[in-house]
Amino acid sequence: MKFLLILTTTALLGLGFREPVYAAKKRMPVARMSYIGIASFYSRAGCLGCSKTLTMANGQVLDDSGLTVAFNRAPKNTFVVVTNLKTGQSIQARVTDRGGFEKLGRIIDLTIATRDAIGCGHLCKVRVDL
Repeated sequence: MKFLLILTTTALLGLGFREPVYAAKKRMPVARMSYIGIASFYSRAGCLGCSKTLTMANGQVLDDSGLTVAFNRAPKNTFVVVTNLKTGQSIQARVTDRGGFEKLGRIIDLTIATRDAIGCGHLCKVRVDL
């Protein structure tokens, strides 16, 4: 980001030297995006042969009761709004892992708590808003 340098009038007139003042950075608006696709769920119980502690991509241990999701198209530790298109229920959840097996047609993976909060079964059609 470039900063705008604002020179003080005293520096221009030679009346003394002052430190330059920098204008505040402009905050750019974040582009809002929506994705529609199939959501599945993941949990510690569903991982056969895995140890009891599963570590997510952000370093957090998977908590089935947490409102978290695995989503490839958003940075980790950001929040997304997941809406069940059949029931209209939505919830805000934090992205903690990479996921959504797009080769199988799924765009997002939900924890059990997130899945239950929006009334989703094993698979459901959802909209994900960034």
